[in-house]
Amino acid sequence: MINPLYFIEIPMIKRRFAHTCVIACALLFAQGMNAAASTITTTEDAAIQALQKAASEGDVYAQRDLGYRYRDGLGVAANPTTAYEYFLQAAQQGDRDAMATVAEIYRMGQGTETNPTEAFNWYKKAAESGDPMSQFALALLYKSGSGTEVNIPEAIRWYRQSAEQGVAAAQYNLSYMTATGHDLPKDYVEAYSRIIIVIALAGDRMLLLTAMAKDTKSFLAARMTKPQIKRAKLRAAAWLADHPPAEYANINVQRSDTTQKTP
Repeated sequence: MINPLYFIEIPMIKRRFAHTCVIACALLFAQGMNAAASTITTTEDAAIQALQKAASEGDVYAQRDLGYRYRDGLGVAANPTTAYEYFLQAAQQGDRDAMATVAEIYRMGQGTETNPTEAFNWYKKAAESGDPMSQFALALLYKSGSGTEVNIPEAIRWYRQSAEQGVAAAQYNLSYMTATGHDLPKDYVEAYSRIIIVIALAGDRMLLLTAMAKDTKSFLAARMTKPQIKRAKLRAAAWLADHPPAEYANINVQRSDTTQKTP
């Protein structure tokens, strides 16, 4: 039996902008400050103050960095509400990572009230800007009707875009759909080729998904002819040659906030 992955709890990647000591130093230099005259006692304090100044002046990178700092308690006391405010500032300026994070915040209600409609809207903006995990999240929302109306063709479209950008879970869901004929025409060759890709992308970083993919592969192989399997392997090999799995290692990692359900 093939187990579908719904990933109701949508995964979010912690995209943290590097600590911006460069911004801090530049601002301090511009203001004619030096270590002897400064009231700032630590490098971390200097960085926070410089980031806050830059953020107040509209620096999107400083806004996003402060969002991560206040969310995770890095150099400051954790404050989900302040984190949300900084992320929202960056998102409103079109920062893709911030848009995805704001979507997650609205979905989870961390720092502000849960708002499925706002979560959908921000995931859509991030997805349209090319973020692969937001594309996957958007597909799930279209599939479930969370924050929007159910729209299977749109769900499939965004699954495909996410899968093309190397998201193993999107590849798996498309494999499931073509293996079972659920929302897509049944096509064992397509399903088998995608499941090979899933195993290559997920590897030992996503053990649950890899195990499920291997079970699915066995299920399909028992129902396919040797020529069909050969075609599927060739198709998968061609895709993997153009999309080396190592390039997608940062998005294909095991997350505790994903769940599976069987119908």
